[in-house]
Amino acid sequence: MLVLLLTSLNLQAQEVPKDATSAPWVLGFSRFIQVSPELLANLETRGLNLEQAGECAAQSAEGILDRTIPALLASALEPMPKRVAKDNDGKPVLVKTLLNQSGNDLRYREIQAGMEALKGLDGLVAGFYSLIGENIECSILLFSKGGEGAASNAGSMQPDVLAFSGSISDLDSLAARLLPGLLSWAAGRELGILDVRTEPEHGVLLTVGRNPSPMNIYVAGSRLFIHEAGEYEIIMNRKGFEEGRRTLALRPGYYSSLDVKLTSIGSEPTLGSGESIFSADETLRWEEKSRFIEAERKFSAALGRFIISVPLSALALGSYFSYSEAFSRSAVSIDALSWSGAGAIISVSLSAAFIVDSALKLMDVLRASR
Repeated sequence: MLVLLLTSLNLQAQEVPKDATSAPWVLGFSRFIQVSPELLANLETRGLNLEQAGECAAQSAEGILDRTIPALLASALEPMPKRVAKDNDGKPVLVKTLLNQSGNDLRYREIQAGMEALKGLDGLVAGFYSLIGENIECSILLFSKGGEGAASNAGSMQPDVLAFSGSISDLDSLAARLLPGLLSWAAGRELGILDVRTEPEHGVLLTVGRNPSPMNIYVAGSRLFIHEAGEYEIIMNRKGFEEGRRTLALRPGYYSSLDVKLTSIGSEPTLGSGESIFSADETLRWEEKSRFIEAERKFSAALGRFIISVPLSALALGSYFSYSEAFSRSAVSIDALSWSGAGAIISVSLSAAFIVDSALKLMDVLRASR
């Protein structure tokens, strides 16, 4: 269940903002922090500013999903919406938003550093989570430098908060469930998201009928951002295919997706072109394609979770053996050894669960391919 505590920041402007030439608004992610369920409940009750979050993080050990959760969120962010800002005359303008990364890799900030974590950033996504068996609770904190002159006291400002509750298998849907709140915060106004997936996938031009104002809805690649509720006609064009049209009722605050298979113009395609590969199932009359694709997607996700968990389990086991050796020399307490052992057990158990899940998903793929 998603609990959204994000305050709406609707823009009350009478004119459409123009694109600004100023520097983009840069968003960064911190490594998420694993804490006990009791501590997480306490944090959600009293709230945390950036400095307090850093102090709490400094007292916590590294967990098995510290980098997995923010990586899942970041992978679904782009394309990102433009952010509403003010120019020197106080007029609304749209500025580009960017994700802080090196190449395709997310550059994590450590919130233990306090205000240093915001250096070079305009917004920071941090988080705390707890694990009880297969169940996960997560509180996501959205820190922003705010308006002009707010950078000096950003560390003491209360963040916006998003919350996620579910099982580890629900992490596949984590990004979709949190995208409206997360991107609304980044855009500075409430929005909804529609991701359009077409077949063929590449070369499709996406437009919206009746030329709506960009203050209501606008297109970024294969993603639409909705700022005002209404019925919108989505138009898809690609050379060699019939035009696709869908009319949808869309509104801010929600995430949705649309899958459209475009119809080829003329005779059936031959295997002489690369595009025909996308339509090969029509020739083969494979009626179970959608079920196979879904099974393959779930298998890939399950296998990815297992691959991610392996090095984490190795680190946890290595840490436990290191603590064991230190305990034999009376260099650490029995409590430290016990916590290390618990972490190793949880890590190995999760890896075992992930590989079993991967095997089950692979069986689903094999059944769907028959």
